[in-house]
Amino acid sequence: MSVIARQSIKYTLLSYLSFGIGTLSAIFLYPNNSHFYGITQFVLANAELIMPFLVFGFTSSMVKFFPDLQEKKLEHASLFYALGIVVITSCAVAVVGYILMLFFPAILGNELVKWLPYSMILAVFLSIIQIFTRFASNYQRIVVPTLFHNLMLKIASIVAFVLCIYGLYSEQISLFVFVAIIGFSAVFLMLYTYKITKLQLHNPLKIHKNSLLQKQMLTFAIFAILGGIGNTIALRIDKWMIGRFFEMKDVGNYSILAAIVTLLSIPTLGLYSIVSPMISDYFKTNQLDKISNLYQKSTSYLFLLASFLFCLIIAGMDGLFAMMKNSQELLSMKNVLIVLGISTLIDVATGFNNQILAYSKFYKYNMYTVLGLALLTLCSNYIFIQFTDLRLLGVAIATLLSMSIFNAIKCIFIYQKFRMQPFGISYIYLIALILFVLVSMRFLPKISVPILDILYKCSLVVLLFFVVNSIGNFIDLKQLLSKNWKSYLTGKIN
Repeated sequence: MSVIARQSIKYTLLSYLSFGIGTLSAIFLYPNNSHFYGITQFVLANAELIMPFLVFGFTSSMVKFFPDLQEKKLEHASLFYALGIVVITSCAVAVVGYILMLFFPAILGNELVKWLPYSMILAVFLSIIQIFTRFASNYQRIVVPTLFHNLMLKIASIVAFVLCIYGLYSEQISLFVFVAIIGFSAVFLMLYTYKITKLQLHNPLKIHKNSLLQKQMLTFAIFAILGGIGNTIALRIDKWMIGRFFEMKDVGNYSILAAIVTLLSIPTLGLYSIVSPMISDYFKTNQLDKISNLYQKSTSYLFLLASFLFCLIIAGMDGLFAMMKNSQELLSMKNVLIVLGISTLIDVATGFNNQILAYSKFYKYNMYTVLGLALLTLCSNYIFIQFTDLRLLGVAIATLLSMSIFNAIKCIFIYQKFRMQPFGISYIYLIALILFVLVSMRFLPKISVPILDILYKCSLVVLLFFVVNSIGNFIDLKQLLSKNWKSYLTGKIN
């Protein structure tokens, strides 16, 4: 487990820098104008909903079939093939979007019609970034792509917000700057990938000469795009529906809470980017025991870390909200934050079941479950929005229900087919600990100075986790901290 942990540390550190910037912005900047922040998040959510239609599943094919592509010296050709797909699909989506805006504006709604052009351009840039990020991950390079994606999104959002909130530019021009910064990030990522992979210009049509491989990639891509669409709908439709049925201010407040909860899933992103090529290779060589070992150990490690972070959030949220401009409004949404956190914890606790299904011979099943999740999320969100008065809490509960059912089905399927499961005895201790923190924080005395309140409550959580980890020995901290930090800080993965 320590090897896997070290491989993801550099990515995690950079991701936490990105998270820190986003959190500080959410505390001190975005509450000054939740409406405009809601607009930027609405535009981003729309772009992420469009993006799967543009990449058309080929980013997943590039990872799954990379060993075969590399063997046939077609790995560079596959990159240009994927870029060609984006060009074609972008033109098609633009035409469809224009027709909908022109003839069916009532279906889209005023806000979507107003901001859709920005979302479509942003979707193209994000698609390019995803293609080069996946291509670089095959060479076990994930840190710089993270810089150009996660971190630059935060910086672009801050720059656009400052330009708008201080009256320097209109909302439209500020959003244009937001999109332009992401465009520049895509260009710089191309140059980086060219450097680290010694990228050479290849005719993408070379893949057509290998008809069997092309057929396998196309078949996988078709199911991957359906799965990608379902996954994106499931993860992004909440902000879209809030913007469609409520106000942009509600999108902003919900996004602030979601940004805080993102803290829990950051370690998983780095690890999953690294293990995806490994899982693909293990399936190819039929080393299921290695996948099973990786599945259980990595998930236990990640769930422990996510549980620790969730308890820190619970302990510090009163003080954190008190430091914000719209503190009373956010304090009334504490339950929304807790529900979103539990939803993320469940997703972390069930491990990389998406990757196992996606790179196995049952990848079609993954598509069916993801599409089912999308449908379930849409229906549950609609029911809670239209038939209850819970508003944002209803959206959060709908997300929790959908993610719980989705992950339960996948875990059961993986156990039936591969006899793999991610759960261990540590889960019982951690769940009990989370419940203890949830209850105990309601009775602890509050300090009137918010920063002191955060420090003393979070210190108690840190002490409590050290005691629990010492008893259960879930992570060998001495072994982890004694490794050569220089090796992973250089970006080399051994």
